[in-house]
Amino acid sequence: MPRKVKYYSLRRKKGVVLDILLIILSCCLPLSAADVITNGSFTTDNTGWSHTDTTATNSVSSDSADYTGASPAHNGPNSIKITSASGKHVQVAWYDSQSLGTINAIDIVKLSLWWRKVAMLGVANDVENIYVTIVKPDMSTVDVWSDLTMPLSVGVPIYGSVTELDVSDYFDQDGTYQIRLRVDGYTSNTTGAYIVINWDDVVLDVVAGESDPPAAVTNLSALKGDYLGEIDLSWSAPGDDGWSGTLGDGSEFRIQYGTYPAV
Repeated sequence: MPRKVKYYSLRRKKGVVLDILLIILSCCLPLSAADVITNGSFTTDNTGWSHTDTTATNSVSSDSADYTGASPAHNGPNSIKITSASGKHVQVAWYDSQSLGTINAIDIVKLSLWWRKVAMLGVANDVENIYVTIVKPDMSTVDVWSDLTMPLSVGVPIYGSVTELDVSDYFDQDGTYQIRLRVDGYTSNTTGAYIVINWDDVVLDVVAGESDPPAAVTNLSALKGDYLGEIDLSWSAPGDDGWSGTLGDGSEFRIQYGTYPAV
């Protein structure tokens, strides 16, 4: 419901016309972000994640290693660990996924994660491409992030992380999404070679977007005040979402006016 605000008074001189403009400056309280990932820190196991092999047979496990000295560090000690099938230049591909529930196109979405990759028994022609892929409500897929770097030494891992990467533009439909931690690669040209990928600290923060600004004030009125030359203004205050809600702390009504001689 509209709320009446208190009167504001302006003074004018006799024989002067006063034009008045009311401007609403809306300031919303910071909206809290909700992490929509289940068990993104893999605290004790891989609960909440479903593993799918798309090429070869790969094994998934819960890794309790702390990887002390890793740079960047993760919030350890646990992470999800996937070990590829072994062999000479074998194509390996898989993803670990979960449903994200409903996300709307106007929402703000930010991605964070930590990863580790390592080549075992060879690096020649080794490929370890990792991706974060989403499945949209219409079942189309898109990669929202990727890393295509390759380990240069056998058994020497490389690490990386992403912090609050804005991926909102990829979430351009309203509905239920799925996230996939995806790997597509090849083992090296060495008999028995395999690759290992770890993920941890997977966070997808979602802040609900606002579709409607405050409603326009349509009932600004000006009445003669109690004192000579005084004008009292009144209007109904809108909400932060049309006429709904309450304007946040820091919002203000700004009155602008101009004068010119009466004809």
